[in-house]
Amino acid sequence: MNFQYLSRNCGIVSFKLALALTLLLSITALASAKPDTKNPPPSCYQTAIVHAKLSAMSTTLKTIQMHLHHVLNCLEGAKGKDFDLAAGNPCNGKGALTNLRKGSPDWVRSMHSIALARVGVKVHNKKAAHFIAEAVLSILEEGK
Repeated sequence: MNFQYLSRNCGIVSFKLALALTLLLSITALASAKPDTKNPPPSCYQTAIVHAKLSAMSTTLKTIQMHLHHVLNCLEGAKGKDFDLAAGNPCNGKGALTNLRKGSPDWVRSMHSIALARVGVKVHNKKAAHFIAEAVLSILEEGK
């Protein structure tokens, strides 16, 4: 009897069986996986903070204002007075204000940030826009 041949064939069969079992277990695990509740997707408020940071770090008036408009879009949502789809829609039309209780600290910070960002997207001076972007960021991050 050729043990070397038998050993090699058993090794191949074992490998294929192990691979098939691993794939089956992986598919089963993926199918029964629950959403990650410890790391939910970022909220519109958090996304507004990200864009306020991007705005404050930007080096041209155009990009400062683009990200300030993203802040407006994420805070107000598609039904907001300042929403502009052409400026970009990082929050998919959703707005932080819809999930914040009127008068809550985050709601107040959002309203102050909106007021400043409205000025920032219209100002024609890069330095002024940059200061406004930094102020918006500071206000939004105040409670975080």
